[in-house]
Amino acid sequence: AKACKPLIAYRISKERCKGCGACARVCPVSAISGRLKEAHSISQGICAKCGGCFDVCKFGAVRKANKPGSLKKSKEKGPVS
Repeated sequence: AKACKPLIAYRISKERCKGCGACARVCPVSAISGRLKEAHSISQGICAKCGGCFDVCKFGAVRKANKPGSLKKSKEKGPVS
């Protein structure tokens, strides 16, 4: 299911990011910064939430997360009673 853009955020895992720069190259609004071979970060105030960084990262370092204060639903835990 598609999520409402204001309710999601993309984050880069410092542990998984190799600093290849692929995500920064595809970002249409230059929201991703970092040095080559060092973990990158996403400026949430600039991010357009297009998902390009998520799609291009071959290390699985970019994660889609719920923004703080948004409703959280987890399909992994099963139905809520």
